[in-house]
Amino acid sequence: MVICRLCQHENPDGTQFCGKCGNVLVTGGEPYVAVQGPNSQTYEAPNTIPFNHVDQKEYAEKLANPNKQDYENVSVLAFIFGCVGFLFNPFYLVSLAAIILGIIGHANNGSKKTLAMLGWILGLIALAFQLAFDLFCAAMLFGWGKFLFCY
Repeated sequence: MVICRLCQHENPDGTQFCGKCGNVLVTGGEPYVAVQGPNSQTYEAPNTIPFNHVDQKEYAEKLANPNKQDYENVSVLAFIFGCVGFLFNPFYLVSLAAIILGIIGHANNGSKKTLAMLGWILGLIALAFQLAFDLFCAAMLFGWGKFLFCY
């Protein structure tokens, strides 16, 4: 019996590929390199090192902290809420959600840090527009327009 080093499946002797994941079976003391087979769920390219210093830093952090949470979804939600805040913003909640989620995603250095920053900036702009619009509507409703807008 040959045991697959990727999925630990027992395969009969003489087989070259794992019957469960499709990985190449190694018999002997050869070094292990994960190969993407037809049914494999993972792929590890050997000796892959990022070229620029930003990617190298991110790569080193991922190796040092493999279980660190990535705030990618939070950043994407912040951006979506920031955009939606211009169209639909009941009680300023959408803009506030964009600001809060954007700050969380930006502060935790997620992979989508720029998207998080755009989210909280769009949330602030949408909040400012909504406040200005509400003040304008209140001024017109209560007859304060002649004092605020000098006409």
